[in-house]
Amino acid sequence: MARRIQEGLLPKKNPSLKGLDVAGISIPAMSVGGDYFDYIQLGPKKLLVVVADVSGKGMSAALYMSKIQGMVQLAAHMYKTPKEMLIQINRRIFEGIERKSFITMILAMFDLQKNEVRICRAGHNKALIGVNGKLQFLNGHGIGLGLERGKIFEKELQEVRKPLTHDGIFVFYSDGLTEAMDEQKNQFGEETVNKLIQSKRGLKASELRGAIISSVEKFRGGAEPHDDLTLVVVKTTK
Repeated sequence: MARRIQEGLLPKKNPSLKGLDVAGISIPAMSVGGDYFDYIQLGPKKLLVVVADVSGKGMSAALYMSKIQGMVQLAAHMYKTPKEMLIQINRRIFEGIERKSFITMILAMFDLQKNEVRICRAGHNKALIGVNGKLQFLNGHGIGLGLERGKIFEKELQEVRKPLTHDGIFVFYSDGLTEAMDEQKNQFGEETVNKLIQSKRGLKASELRGAIISSVEKFRGGAEPHDDLTLVVVKTTK
């Protein structure tokens, strides 16, 4: 029942926005998990993509996930940039989270009017982006939500702006992707993800998402998943 409720909080379908091809998935390691993703449309040509990971697994992580999802949706309509949104979310979550828990998150605001994307990450995995044919992991500092009341969090947070080109690709994910392990405890790793996306970047977003998940499952073999896995692929189209 809890899993059905949690699945109901995730997007029912991929957004239909001219100029963007988007596909996402979240696979919990247990019945419920602490990962989530969301699409929040902020206008006819503006989309906010969210990927987050609550520390821990199971029911407690899932409860925090549902709480922070509501905060993100509210902040998205109140503040103009991903950085401002994360600052406000951190202020609110700090008072209501156990000190041993925290949340990592990445926000990406795609603005087709300005032909740019703003990306800000709070301790989350680096997005893998391809602009003008080059594929690279995007840096940008930031610590997890709920770790510090505000001053250090705001100082560390860095928002990155990139142009949107017709062949752009943006891959957002949780550490359940790069840290997926086989039976010998080898990790899937960032380099494997990079090579895989480079070789299949011509696929549609949903096809690339499927290819990545299939590769992870094949790599893992008989090993049980040890962490939730969330993945969102965004491609720019003409």
